[in-house]
Amino acid sequence: MNKNKFGLSRHIPTNVALEVRQRSKFGCVICRCAIYQYEHIHPQFADAKSHDAENICLLCGGCHDRVTRGRLSKETVQKKYQSIQLTDDVKRPFEELDLLASALSITLGEATFHHTDVLLRINGESLLSITPPKDGASFPTLSGVFYDSQGLESFRITNNVWEGNNDSWDITVIGSEVTVKASSGRIVLRFSISPPNHVTISVLDMYKDNCHIVCLNGELLVGQMNVSGAIYLGLGGFECHGAEAGICVDSRNGNPINLTGVRMIGGQGILLDGTGIRIGVGSASMWITDLKVWPKVF
Repeated sequence: MNKNKFGLSRHIPTNVALEVRQRSKFGCVICRCAIYQYEHIHPQFADAKSHDAENICLLCGGCHDRVTRGRLSKETVQKKYQSIQLTDDVKRPFEELDLLASALSITLGEATFHHTDVLLRINGESLLSITPPKDGASFPTLSGVFYDSQGLESFRITNNVWEGNNDSWDITVIGSEVTVKASSGRIVLRFSISPPNHVTISVLDMYKDNCHIVCLNGELLVGQMNVSGAIYLGLGGFECHGAEAGICVDSRNGNPINLTGVRMIGGQGILLDGTGIRIGVGSASMWITDLKVWPKVF
C-alpha cells in the first residue's frame, strides 16, 4: 500500500526526511549502521495522520526486522532516538565496503588509478590510500579522510568501513551510492562501490591547506589558492597502473600554480614543473591525453 487508512502517503517529504536523518545522526539509532530505512515509531505508519520527524527515526534493515518480529520494542527505539538527539557522544554511522579483490581501481572524473597505494597526497599527508592484503588476508583495505572548505573533517573511510561525521549537514545512502552534503546543500563527496574491485568518485570538493581538489562533471581539477586568487590544473583521460602515489601536491612553498613544463621521468611519474604537482609516482605504466591550466571560480 502506498497510502494508509488516513490517505497518508508512504513518501516522506524531503524536508522531514532530512530532519529525521539529522536527528538520527545519519545512522540506525540502535546499531549505527549507515544503510537505513525510515521507521514510524509512535504511531506506526498504518495509524499515522502525518509525517512527524519527532516520531520517525532511522533503523537498518536488521533492526527494523527485529521490531517487526517483536524482538525489539518501539519503546526501546524511542528511548534510543531521544538519547541520540541529546548527546554528542554518538558512534559515527558506518558501513563495511565489499572490496574483496586483490587490487582495486579508483576512478575520479576521467582519471583511473589501478593498483595504486596512495591515490591522493597533499603536503605529505595521505588523504586516500589503499593497503594491500596483509597477514594472509585476501582483500585490500581502502582508507581516506575528506575535509570541507573550513579545513574540518566531514567524512572518513578506515579499512573499508566508512564513517560519516555526526555534525555533517546531510549524508544519504541509496543502493551502493553515498552522498555527503555541506551545510550549504552543496555536494562535497559522492562515491559508489562496484564490488569487488572498483570505486567511482563522481563528485569531490575537498580543501586541504591552500589546496582544492575538485571532481565535477567528469573533470578532475587540482587547485592552489592564494591572496590573488586560484589557479586549477585539469587532468583528463589519465590512467596509471601500480603507482606508489596517484596525485601528489606540495604547496608548502606558497607559490601559485605556474606550469612551465611537463616532464616524464621513470620512477617519478609526470612532473608538472612550477605547480608542485606530480602524477603517477612510481607507475609501471601510465598515459594522459589532456592537461590544462586556467583560473576557475567555484
